[in-house]
Amino acid sequence: MTQFSNVCADVGIVDSVELYTRAGSLPASHLYAGDEIISRDAGFARVQRISTSQGRRRLVRVERGAFGNGVPHSDTLLAEDQLVHVPGPLTKSGHLANSLQCRAVDLVDAGLATHEEICDVRLVHIYCGGPKILYCNGLEIIGGDAIIPERRRQFSR
Repeated sequence: MTQFSNVCADVGIVDSVELYTRAGSLPASHLYAGDEIISRDAGFARVQRISTSQGRRRLVRVERGAFGNGVPHSDTLLAEDQLVHVPGPLTKSGHLANSLQCRAVDLVDAGLATHEEICDVRLVHIYCGGPKILYCNGLEIIGGDAIIPERRRQFSR
C-alpha cells in the first residue's frame, strides 16, 4: 500500500474529468456526498463532502493512449499539480513493482502530456476520509483528501 505523508496538497480535480463510481463514469462536477468512487487502494470510497474552487490555472493534457494500452481512454485535462499514480509492471507474485507518484506537469517533461493555455477552470475537491488512488479515464490519480505521498519522485520515460 502507498505510504502518505501529512503534507497537504489539495489541488482539486478538473470538474469535467470523469471518475469511476459505483454508478458508472461521472464527471467530478456531478459527484455528491454519499456517492462511492472506485479507488485502487480502498475499493469503493464514500464521498464525505465536496467543495469547489475556481480560478485561472494552467492545465496539462494527457492524450488518449499516452501510457499505452489505451490509457487514458480519452484526452484528459489535469491541474499541473494533480498527483498521478504511475503503476509499475506486475511481479511474479502479482504485486506492482516500481510504482511512483508524480505531478501532472512532470508528465509534460517526460513527453507524455502537453501544456494547455492558462484558462478559467473549476476544480472539485473531494473528501473521503483520506487520500485515495482514483480512476479517471484509465489514469490513476491521487485524490480524496489528496496529500503528497512520501514516495513521490520525478517521472522519467
